[in-house]
Amino acid sequence: MGKRRRRRGAKGGDMNRLSDPWRRLFGAVLLAAAAAFAGSVPSARDALAAEKIGRNDTRRALRAIEVCLRGRHRMSSLQENLTRPLPYEFIKIGLTRERRELYRIIDGRVDAMIAAGLLEEVERILKMGPDRTPLQAIGYKEVARYFRGEITREEAVRLVKRNSRRYAKRQFTWFRKEEEVTWIDVTGVFNNEKIFGMIKACLARLYPEEWSECEKKALLP
Repeated sequence: MGKRRRRRGAKGGDMNRLSDPWRRLFGAVLLAAAAAFAGSVPSARDALAAEKIGRNDTRRALRAIEVCLRGRHRMSSLQENLTRPLPYEFIKIGLTRERRELYRIIDGRVDAMIAAGLLEEVERILKMGPDRTPLQAIGYKEVARYFRGEITREEAVRLVKRNSRRYAKRQFTWFRKEEEVTWIDVTGVFNNEKIFGMIKACLARLYPEEWSECEKKALLP
């Protein structure tokens, strides 16, 4: 028997794998249209997606137009399928840390990334002539500006640290909106085993019967 062809679903194709020819052919035209009509351009094909895209969000507008042009799925239907709630109950544990301590850790991590060769990595990537998207990541975009001669090396490092701290702040804000999260403050704790012990103690306190049953069955590390 021959190999069965796996049917490609929403996750595998239209959402994330638009081909380069499509981008080259329609990129400039669509970007201009998205800039002028973001929030309304896709509406003829996908009104639900259009309602969620702000007028200045050209990147998302361009993405919605591309997906519509592929014709197989609408952006809104893909998003609905990929974000549909799963039929499971979750225990949500969040780790938090005093903000200044977290920022010091972030700064130290950036210094470690620089020492480990971040600048050399970005330089190699730039020589490959990548498109714009990969260079939008924090760390890459600031160092790329340094290699283009726009800022000094010291300024690039400073911006990586600043933007990383800002990203962490946005993550805090986003996760605080999540419901039913039990937060554990790990300020001053840097040992992973100790943090894991704090999580286990929290679970044993919140779910004593289930925890005891798991211990009896040797399901816990």
